Amino acid sequence: MTRLELERVLMPSWQIVCHVNSIPKTGDYETFRFRPGKRHGMRDRDGSIRGFHNVCRHRGARLLDGSGNCPATITCPYHGWTYRHDGGLIGMPVRESFRGSTAPNTDLRPVRTDIAFVSSSFV
Repeated sequence: MTRLELERVLMPSWQIVCHVNSIPKTGDYETFRFRPGKRHGMRDRDGSIRGFHNVCRHRGARLLDGSGNCPATITCPYHGWTYRHDGGLIGMPVRESFRGSTAPNTDLRPVRTDIAFVSSSFV
């Protein structure tokens, strides 16, 4: 794939992460690698599906692999930063050692998501 194809064709278009039935319960997730980065889709506590860049805001460590379930929180394997299913940062061990980490940019970076419905006339 060339840089031009990526910029003009793939990046502006929708990419399928999974079928909604693949993430039926709260905390269910699917990861998706798409240049230039990694993403994940997750079922939130309110039943909505949210998408995020699949990296911790502290050091960029990958948060989730493959597919599965995070029943309570998403925890970074590197320094243990903890996020809610809605992407909000809720904990960081030894908070005082992370200067300037109380800024609003510590939440997971969202990715625009939508659910496509297919008419039965197309099936």
